[in-house]
Amino acid sequence: MHDMAAGPMVQTGAELDVAINGDGFFAVQTAAGEKFTRSGAFQLDSTGTLVDLSGNPILGEGGPITFGPEENGISIAADGSISSSAGPKGQLRLVEFANPQELARDGYNLYSGGTPIAATNTRTMQGYIERSNVSGVSEMAEMIRVTRAYESAANMAQKQDDQRKDAIQRLGDSNV
Repeated sequence: MHDMAAGPMVQTGAELDVAINGDGFFAVQTAAGEKFTRSGAFQLDSTGTLVDLSGNPILGEGGPITFGPEENGISIAADGSISSSAGPKGQLRLVEFANPQELARDGYNLYSGGTPIAATNTRTMQGYIERSNVSGVSEMAEMIRVTRAYESAANMAQKQDDQRKDAIQRLGDSNV
């Protein structure tokens, strides 16, 4: 089961960092087809295409979003609309899933599967990124709990083995 809870938002101030506020995902084009991510650390590749950190194009409603070399001042609105000094560029394709647990992990920060629907409860925040939702303290506590359970089971198995050896020894002594 995936923990799809949102992680904390961290302000970076970078114009191509975009966090998702809500349950949505960004659509990403990969060599294996369309995938989905919540990771909004975007950049421009050498052709001016908006890509994720792995170089996969970020999809807008009309396909990948590209910028010309003379464009600057990229602005991303809360609804995912993108504009630059040259004017409107498109809108990020934001999707949600009726059951996010249907999604399968598919590489670095990517998910596949499920039936995407247009996002209605999702907003974007330019200049922010979403950090991992993993809590180091709770994960450490869980690791300690699992370690103790393992030790308890190992001790029980050792005691059973010792009892078996003792029983065999007694049986051998009584038959002599």
